Amino acid sequence: MRRPLAVPALACILSASLLTACAGRYPAGKPLAAPRGEVTQPTYQHDVQDWRGIGYSLDWIGYPFPAVSASNSVTDLILAGDSVVTQEKGSVVSLLDARTGQFRWTNQLANPLTRFVGLAVSATGSADRQAGTIVAMSESEAFVLAGSSGGTTAREKLTRVASTRPIMLGNQVVYGSAAGEVVGHRLGVGLKTWGFLANGPLSADPVLIGETVGFVTQQGDVVFLDTFEGRLVGRARTFGALDSNPVTDGTHMFLASVDQSVWAFDTDGSTRWRFRPPPPLRSQPTVLTDAPGGSTLYIDVPSDGLTALDAATGQPKWNNTNVGGTVIGMRKGKLLVWEKGTLTLLDPAKGALAGQIETPGIAKIYADKLVDGDLYCVTESNLIVKFAAR
Repeated sequence: MRRPLAVPALACILSASLLTACAGRYPAGKPLAAPRGEVTQPTYQHDVQDWRGIGYSLDWIGYPFPAVSASNSVTDLILAGDSVVTQEKGSVVSLLDARTGQFRWTNQLANPLTRFVGLAVSATGSADRQAGTIVAMSESEAFVLAGSSGGTTAREKLTRVASTRPIMLGNQVVYGSAAGEVVGHRLGVGLKTWGFLANGPLSADPVLIGETVGFVTQQGDVVFLDTFEGRLVGRARTFGALDSNPVTDGTHMFLASVDQSVWAFDTDGSTRWRFRPPPPLRSQPTVLTDAPGGSTLYIDVPSDGLTALDAATGQPKWNNTNVGGTVIGMRKGKLLVWEKGTLTLLDPAKGALAGQIETPGIAKIYADKLVDGDLYCVTESNLIVKFAAR
């Protein structure tokens, strides 16, 4: 078992100025100076006026992986309370304080070649809103970490090779396998508590809908299972694989398939609606329950551009052929659409362009909430940059 790297030990490796950079907050528009010494850390610069024009300003720049030099190494990021939990390709998990960007801890869990499928974090119950228990799931093991310190509290073998992100439910994690089995794994005991064999391999992330979890296989088998016992509560079928992940509005599951369809399902397996554009769909859909005019699903459709569908009926509301990408939320009543290289604001009523900025150097963007949330950007040089809604 490898102990997490404590901050005093990190100080022996990095210069004191680098530690100050890890913990500091940076006023908008002020470039981050390279730390003194032999180690040169990457930085990030942005156009202050552009970001202010869409309602954001730079809050802090964080260094979760100061020893990692390979570009685009960040594989996962989860926002949990006042914690930013993130992982890179070499099996290192790190935690930053979401309020300040301060580096809290880091832990290399396994061999750098070990393949991980995703992170899961338990509900935050502490007074300081730090992350609770963290599970980093590799294909063969569940690594259980203490959110407060990063210490590895357990390392448990899995009965099936994991191929999806896990969902954490108390002391149980639920995941899908390449063999097509959905598995409930009891933490602390290290045992499989239940399993359900679906038709076809699983690779898309599951969705949690109340006390039901939904999975979709690459052969189009859609299953809804009771999270406590793995009992089948609903089943449906599509006609193709997924190149994206299903989403939920808290009641239904929506998915975009390469069978040229957007599907909406109830948890009993009944089809709520089906929207059929001509091309196969490979973009990530988003559903916003607070969208003007009612709950709306957004999907980038080849040749049609970003398309808005009524989440209750599947009827198209509008499309914009000049804009593509993924809706990540709303800002000041406008849709915020991310496509690598640009952030775009759209009028949610008609899809008309309301603003756009360039975002060079940013590889991924996460919002901490769908309406007027702060943005956490992962740069190509593995920095985490927080832009606060202003």
